[in-house]
Order: sequence, then C-alpha cells, then structure tokens
Amino acid sequence: MSGPSTIRLMAPEGMVYIPPGGFLMGTSKEQVKLLTRAWHDWEDDWFSSELEQSRGEHLSGYWLDKYPVTNQDYRTFCQETNHEFPAHWIDEDGRLVFPREKAMHPVVHVSWDDAAAFAKWKNKRLPTAMEWEKAARGPAGNVWPWGNVWDPEKSNSGESGYGDTTPVDQFKAGKSYYGVYDTVGNIWQWCLDKVESTEESHPEPLRVLRGGSWKSPVFYCRGAIKYAMDPSRASDNFGFRCARDV
Repeated sequence: MSGPSTIRLMAPEGMVYIPPGGFLMGTSKEQVKLLTRAWHDWEDDWFSSELEQSRGEHLSGYWLDKYPVTNQDYRTFCQETNHEFPAHWIDEDGRLVFPREKAMHPVVHVSWDDAAAFAKWKNKRLPTAMEWEKAARGPAGNVWPWGNVWDPEKSNSGESGYGDTTPVDQFKAGKSYYGVYDTVGNIWQWCLDKVESTEESHPEPLRVLRGGSWKSPVFYCRGAIKYAMDPSRASDNFGFRCARDV
C-alpha cells in the first residue's frame, strides 16, 4: 500500500518555507538562568514579560522572506506605484538621491503603513509576531538564530561595531534554523500584530517590532524580544520583511 501523498511546494522567489509544527515562544526559566550566568549585569526581572509568554505554540506552514526588504526592492516599489520615497533619499532640492552603495542593505525610514503597502504590492503580508519568532528561533526556541551562545560575528548589533546597516546576505553563519537571514540585528522589523497603547498622548494601537538593530545592545538582539511602536514612526533602524500564506 502506498504511503501518504507528498505535496511539493514551489518556493516563491526569495522566500523560504516554514513548515507546520510547534516551537517555543518567549523565554523559559532555564534560558533565563543560562543568560544571567553568561551576562552578570542582566537581571531576572528583565525577562518577566517573556516568562509570562513562555509556552509551546503550534503554527500552520507559511512562507517568509529569506532576507529583509532591501533598498533596491523598495525603490522599484516606489517607482512602480508612485509611493513616497523614504525621506532620507530626497535631497534639499527635492531630488531623489538613491544610496547605490547600499542597494542590498535593508530599507529603513519606513513606517508600518509603508511596509504594509509594499507587502500588498507583492501579494504578500507582514508576518505575525509568532510567525516571525518561530522563523527566527527554530523549533527548539533558540535564544539566537544560531543557538544559545552569543557570537558578535554572526549579526549586526550595537556590540558588533558596524555603526550602520549591513547587506542583508552578509551574515550567513547567523541565519536561523530555517535559513532566514537577519532575524536579529541590522534592523527592527515591523510585524502585523496590534498592541493597545497605554499612552494618553497616543491612544491609537501600536504595532509590533521584532529583532533589534545595528543600534541595539545584545539584550535586544534576541528572538524573544518584542517592542511596540507608533505605526506612523519611521527610523534609521526600522525595516521589515514579508510573509505569505501557503
């Protein structure tokens, strides 16, 4: 008798398949002990929200961009849709000055709405925070994409000393279990999720960012880190990648 049928999935260009299955979300008590032993100035209570979220989760399969969206890709989007270019590409005379030397760096100075518009143009969407975390940490819930021991040579963090963005394909040794690059460091990445604001000055929902950036100390360059931000905010260390349903 023949076995169960196998569906062969053709990968969309530039995307990797994250298969269905479980993964560890948040930071476990064991991981907190490991981290506070390795980093003596880290405090247990820094992990309180991650401990509250620590649990096994299961997700259906999905596609995720192998790399963050680059300047080159974002320029094409703006040219074809008349979407506004990032502010730092426009000089004082109103002319477009594309950073050619950074064509393969992640695009920055993009808001959540900018990221969502790009994703829609590509017939994709932004990943959920859970999808992003599974892709970054693998089924075992690694602290960092490559494992549970920090290595400053495997990502672009504040400690790595680059002082700016780097090409999205630079850190091959730092890719995740599923082969996804730059899930920690280089740029914070917008996700689909909303978070209710607690600030009276900004009552509208915030949006989730993941992964830390070239400015971030190592504590913030971990797969379990979440940050919530005004979706209209754009910064020199905010970028994104896209996801797609199977």
